[in-house]
Amino acid sequence: MQSSSNSNLVTLEVNAADAATEIFLIDGRLRRIAKGVGWLGHDVAPGFYKLRYRSAATQVDELIEVTGETERHAVHAEPIAFRSAAPLAYTATANVAQLNRAQEWSHMQGVPYCSLFLFLRQEDEERQIEPVEVQVLDLAGELIAGLNEGMWDEAARCAGLTRALPPGTYRVRVVNPVLGTYEMFVSLCDGWQTQVFLTPDVFERNNERVTAVSLRRSSIFMARTHEGFDPYNPNLRLGELAKHAISQGRNVVSREVINSFLDEKFKNPMLGFAVAHLLMRRPKRNYELLDTVLCNLKCMTVDHPDLEALELGLRTSGYGRSFELSRPPMFLASWDFMVRATRARASLIHPASVPGQIAHNVASSAPWLLHRLPDEPTQGPVRLSLRDSEALFNNLLSIGADELLARAKEMREGQSLSGLEQNILNLVLTHQKVMQIGETARFEAETSPGEGKHGLSRALRRIRAPAYSVASAVQSLCDKMKG
Repeated sequence: MQSSSNSNLVTLEVNAADAATEIFLIDGRLRRIAKGVGWLGHDVAPGFYKLRYRSAATQVDELIEVTGETERHAVHAEPIAFRSAAPLAYTATANVAQLNRAQEWSHMQGVPYCSLFLFLRQEDEERQIEPVEVQVLDLAGELIAGLNEGMWDEAARCAGLTRALPPGTYRVRVVNPVLGTYEMFVSLCDGWQTQVFLTPDVFERNNERVTAVSLRRSSIFMARTHEGFDPYNPNLRLGELAKHAISQGRNVVSREVINSFLDEKFKNPMLGFAVAHLLMRRPKRNYELLDTVLCNLKCMTVDHPDLEALELGLRTSGYGRSFELSRPPMFLASWDFMVRATRARASLIHPASVPGQIAHNVASSAPWLLHRLPDEPTQGPVRLSLRDSEALFNNLLSIGADELLARAKEMREGQSLSGLEQNILNLVLTHQKVMQIGETARFEAETSPGEGKHGLSRALRRIRAPAYSVASAVQSLCDKMKG
């Protein structure tokens, strides 16, 4: 803040409606002179200024005049109507009828001690809700229920399903004949209802626009089982904004956001997970604060795969040699912590476990961990090390560039590669291309700055999959390329 000793300066205070809304102050020469999250204070000279508010992907500009008639000029912003899959109050596509249905249906089975609530709504008022293949399965892949078995309200353009289930991790699967079958993982805890809100979105596939239910855009909340869904809860808005910040790589964790979680420590685990992930991204970690956040999360959720992942990301000590990660987390950032931990201890994720099985087809879908079901079963468990895979990787590089490109094109057109194999193939093709133009040193610098000749192996280690999965994918790609 500039010095206020100059009598011509006015203290400008800007208060956003949400503690996770970003605020930018821009002067008459279009220079950004200050920024804040939730609140901004800055000493300015009298004149015209622009305030820019950003909530999720929505941006709103406001022109203000600071007259200098008083020493302090306060601005209180209205809530930003950002887009959300959930029918939260004061969001861009909030609908009163859908809001009421979500409240009602989340209580449909009395007060189960642990339950899952699915809610699908059509945001577009010109389109009706249509039957879709949204399924709930257990972790082993056995079907439990389909959304079509739940409640439907065609007038309100929404559908809902409530199921009392034992604590654990479940799959929410969306089947689409054009885009394929995708699933996300949701965890249920004692005393809580996990709420998943879905809405259709438009996808591009083969130069065509396809409308389908979007798992990536979904909103996930947790509420005490007797409370159900509360669309007016301001902390749900904070959780949504934090979720968007994780997707967009922005830091919206102000002290007020942290306090909102800590003050409501027993009411909003999803906000806590989002806050923890944003704190973990800071260049300098506040370990005392992170310990406090994780301790509160442990009090609420006790046994949760995202909590395990965060603890691994914070510190790897405290886990015995026999410890294994057997359940996928909900957040993609949690998956990344699990993957990084396998670089030191590959046995943390067994190839035959569910995390090991899904690793070949994990989608880049922040904030949530999404898995695309393969058209064909992936190869069985293979315990190769990353060091073993480097030798196989070099075998791929020995194939001539023209022949490698021809085989790659053939396999892509035949869709015979898993997502993980595709990532590795892209790495091979990039290396071949660079070798052709004689810039191997530049490739090594780009793939792993400061690693010199080890850049290629370091690039392998940064692939978003467990160590065993990367190694087995390299081997299967070698077999397909030379078959």
